[in-house]
Amino acid sequence: MVHVKSEALAVKISQEINYAKSLYYEQQLMLRLTEEHENLDMDS
Repeated sequence: MVHVKSEALAVKISQEINYAKSLYYEQQLMLRLTEEHENLDMDS
């Protein structure tokens, strides 16, 4: 939890955090898809 002095700052911080989370989740998804693709290549 973070305490800030203004609502505008809180909104900006939450947007930055949500953006970072979305990048992280996208990266994790891409890693899983890449691993699945590599496993399929090994099976053939």
